[in-house]
Amino acid sequence: MKKILLFLLALILGSFSLFSQNVIRGRVVDEKGLPIPGARVSVKDGTESVLSDFDGAYSLETVTAVSKITVDY
Repeated sequence: MKKILLFLLALILGSFSLFSQNVIRGRVVDEKGLPIPGARVSVKDGTESVLSDFDGAYSLETVTAVSKITVDY
């Protein structure tokens, strides 16, 4: 019985981490609407960052709420 309770507790605590992630998705383009591959998209004043792919698309996962991102190229 004790093992079952510990398993359920671990399952519940593990599920909290799944719900605490935020995902920001977008596409980096220039003023003509052409994609910019390799642009660094970062959380402002944070540590999370990702590079845009060949089509300029990015998907940035973070555990904190984000109000601003920066793009460097």
